[in-house]
Amino acid sequence: MLRTDKDWEEWQADSLAAALLMPKKPFIQAARDELGIGLSVYRGKMNSCQYYESLARIANQFQVSKNAACIRLKQLGLIPSVV
Repeated sequence: MLRTDKDWEEWQADSLAAALLMPKKPFIQAARDELGIGLSVYRGKMNSCQYYESLARIANQFQVSKNAACIRLKQLGLIPSVV
């Protein structure tokens, strides 16, 4: 939850960084390639990035941390955002 101006600034910076480092279309394609066809299969079945063995490969492809890739998967609605 964004409670302070600092929280809002951090959220904006994180969102911009994610969009720049992990553009939507290439990131979704990479996620589909790594997680298999039909990402909707994964929705609701797994609630944490720890279950995605392919996450490290996706993160490596975009040269970001696994945590950053996990956040981006959640931002794009590819996995549940509530854990």
